[in-house]
Amino acid sequence: MFTHSPETSENEFKETVKKYASKTDDAFRSGAHNMKDKVESYPTTSILIAVGIGFALGFISGRR
Repeated sequence: MFTHSPETSENEFKETVKKYASKTDDAFRSGAHNMKDKVESYPTTSILIAVGIGFALGFISGRR
């Protein structure tokens, strides 16, 4: 019924987790690199977007 030992299943699980963690890390690094390129290409637009997001979050959170 059970063909794998618990150690084998645990090792397979660890390897799968490492593989997906590596892919996730690569995706985040790629996204950060792309964002950096956009900010360097369009600094004024980036600043205006950041200010707009800041105002929106400030308005939503509301000071009490």
